[in-house]
Amino acid sequence: MSVAPVHRMRGLTLVELLVALALTATIMAAASAALLLGRRGFSTVDAVSQLQDNARFAADVILRTAAQSGYLDIGYAVDTQGAAFRLATAVSPVAYVQGYDDALQPTGAVGVNGSRSTGCARGAGSACANGSDVLVVRAQASARVPGAADTDKALINCMGNAIDAIPTARNDLLVSVLYVDVGSDDEPSLMCSVGTTTAMRAGSQPVVQGVESFQVLYGVDGVTPNAAPTEAADGVPDRYLRADQIVVTGDDAATLANWQRVRALRIGMVLRGPVGSLQDKSLPTVLYPLGAPMASADDVGSTYAVPGDGRLRQAVSFTVHLRNLQQL
Repeated sequence: MSVAPVHRMRGLTLVELLVALALTATIMAAASAALLLGRRGFSTVDAVSQLQDNARFAADVILRTAAQSGYLDIGYAVDTQGAAFRLATAVSPVAYVQGYDDALQPTGAVGVNGSRSTGCARGAGSACANGSDVLVVRAQASARVPGAADTDKALINCMGNAIDAIPTARNDLLVSVLYVDVGSDDEPSLMCSVGTTTAMRAGSQPVVQGVESFQVLYGVDGVTPNAAPTEAADGVPDRYLRADQIVVTGDDAATLANWQRVRALRIGMVLRGPVGSLQDKSLPTVLYPLGAPMASADDVGSTYAVPGDGRLRQAVSFTVHLRNLQQL
């Protein structure tokens, strides 16, 4: 009789087990790193897309609102008695376009001055942080037909709503005000307030969130900073000025005349993404909302120092050429 040999069962040695564990850990670490990198890349792409969408939307609102400044209802625009409807001879003459440099939201009726609002020193205050400006735009709605009771809904205010109030006087204008404000959640937004020549409506509405800086320069025709106009106007902007450079101290008539010579707007913004959206640490630490050539030490908002908070940021600038006459 023969006895079959007994085969011993063999397992993994301690060395083999340690090697297997090391290989598994290496593979898992590589997979986790790849997953994390892919997720961060996706977040960055999403943040870039959101920034671009916000920039396009903000630019579209500003372009549409500003381009219609100075539009008059046909009943006033073709009046054969020119002196009867000149804004300069109105009881409370105002400019179609004006602004405030490094300012808080104006309260009450918006006058003809273009200086900073009370309580907003240069570079101070949450609502005017980063030297953000205020832009004021005025226009009339147009009746569907002369004498109609409603408008053609072609003009909109900065909230995107159609202007439906039929003007009843030559200086009966609808007002849109754009500015930056910081909400209770510490999120800055480009805000919109609307009203009339004599009073602003209560409340305001955010147009786009994440706007940290809003800058405006005014392309003027024959205007010397802080002086009454003496040069002949040719309809073409020859320099860009801040709002406070258009003001002639103590002379509202000269200030109004300067505002009526605005022919274009240079708009600059800085928008920010969510926390952790910045992946490339080599990006510039200084941004120029209006473009580097227009940066000035006298305009605190023309240079933006990027904080190290891990947010992706984008500077956007564009020019709006005004279609309508700013003075009749």
